[in-house]
Amino acid sequence: MKAKTHVIVFDPSAEQWHVYKSFGTEGMSHQEMVDYASELANEWLAQSLSDRIAAAENTEQDT
Repeated sequence: MKAKTHVIVFDPSAEQWHVYKSFGTEGMSHQEMVDYASELANEWLAQSLSDRIAAAENTEQDT
């Protein structure tokens, strides 16, 4: 069985949690695993914020 870590994020538009990405952790130290998972979570957050800002701007333009 391979060791895997799942990065789980909350999608406010769907009001549910989901797995954003998974990665193998064989050969990684605990700190490396935490650092990489944090990078992935920050990547998702940046994209999510960008998408929400764009959606809000489009809504404002439509009114």
